[in-house]
Amino acid sequence: MLYDYVERKRKENSGAQLHVTYLVSGSLIQNGHSCHKVAVVREDKLEAVKSKLAVTASIHVYSIQKAMLKDSGPLFNTDYDILKSNLQNCSKFSAIQCAAAVPRAPAESSS
Repeated sequence: MLYDYVERKRKENSGAQLHVTYLVSGSLIQNGHSCHKVAVVREDKLEAVKSKLAVTASIHVYSIQKAMLKDSGPLFNTDYDILKSNLQNCSKFSAIQCAAAVPRAPAESSS
């Protein structure tokens, strides 16, 4: 959805100041070993990060801002306070919650 939003806004208004941050993942060879790398990068650094990867697994629009971020700290800090205040009840991957999202019973998941 974020990718479509950026594309649409840039087509509607060629002067639109949108700064996109991407989540990039893939594998690279480091010290003779293959390892998986995941990085949050600004749009102006995207090609440099992709060029270091032997295989690019995914490129995902992570966030869109009107102002350019100097680093990804503000993106992390947005979730950090929520995670810190709700450590017992939040997912280990995100502070986003949905009461309707519950694990399925084993019998349901096998069908």
